[in-house]
Amino acid sequence: MSLCDRMEARQQDAEAAHARLVQALLDSLTQARDADEFQACWQRLAGQFESLLTSGESVDIFKQTVLTLAIAGELTGTMLGDGDAGSELAEHRIVAKPHARKGWVVVALGHMGVVLGGATPSKARPDFWEGDIPWVSPKDMKRLEIADAEDHVSLAALDASPLKLVPANSILMVVRGMILVHSFPVARTAVPVTINQDMKALVPPTDFVPYLLLALQALRPQIVATVDRSSHGTCKLVSEKLWSIEIGLPPLAEQHRIVAKVTELLALCDQLKARIAAARAKHAQLAEALVAQAVAA
Repeated sequence: MSLCDRMEARQQDAEAAHARLVQALLDSLTQARDADEFQACWQRLAGQFESLLTSGESVDIFKQTVLTLAIAGELTGTMLGDGDAGSELAEHRIVAKPHARKGWVVVALGHMGVVLGGATPSKARPDFWEGDIPWVSPKDMKRLEIADAEDHVSLAALDASPLKLVPANSILMVVRGMILVHSFPVARTAVPVTINQDMKALVPPTDFVPYLLLALQALRPQIVATVDRSSHGTCKLVSEKLWSIEIGLPPLAEQHRIVAKVTELLALCDQLKARIAAARAKHAQLAEALVAQAVAA
C-alpha cells in the first residue's frame, strides 16, 4: 500500500470514528426524557459544536438531529393564540388523535389527503411521450421541489392510460427501488406532474404541505427501517405501513415557525459543509504537492 493510500485509509477510519462520536452525542438530545434533561444535554454540547462538526458526515448527522428535534417541538414553542391543530384539521374533515403537547394532534400520514399512484404509458405510442407534462420517476427525486422532470408525457397519455395528474403542492415519495436501502426521497410539486409506478403522491391541504415535507424528512430513518426487501433484492414500502405512520402535528402557526427555524439552520449547515469541502480540497492539493516533492527528491 502506498503512502497516499495509507494516509487516506487512516483518514477514513478517523472520520468514521468521529461520525460515531457525533451520533452518540447528538442522540443524547433526541433521547432526552424531559425538558430539563434536554436543556442539560444542549448546554453540554453547545460549547463543542465547533470541534464536533468538522466533516461533511458530521454535518449531515447534525442536520438529521435538527429535523428530529423540530418535529418533537424542541426548536420552538406553542404560543398563545396559536390555535389547535385538531380544529384546523377538522375543517378539512381529517380525524386526528390527542397529542401530549397542548394544541398538537397525532394523525396517520394516509389520513392527510388523497393518495395517488403512478404508471408508465405505452412506449409503443410515441405520441404519449411528446407532451410537456413532467413524468416524475425516482431519478428526478434529487431535490425537495419538483418543477420539471427528465421525461414528459402528453394529454393523450393521460386520457388513454392509468396516469393521473398530480396537482401542485402535493408531496411525492419514492416507494420502490434500491434507493430505499438507505434513503427515502420526498419532494413537493411546484407544478402539476405525473409519476411512474415506483412513486406515490399525497395531496394534503396546501397549508400543511411545508411541515409534512419536513416531518417526512425527519422520519426518514424510521421509514427506511420499514422497507421490505424481496429475495431478489427489490426494496418496497408497503402501503399499509407507509400510510399508517403517525405524525405529530402542531397548530399551523407553530408549523410555520418550525419550518422557518429549520430552513435557517439547514442553510447554515449547507454553508458549513461547503466550507469544509473547500478546506478538504485545499488540504488534498497540499498533500499531493508534498508527496510529489518527496518522490522527486
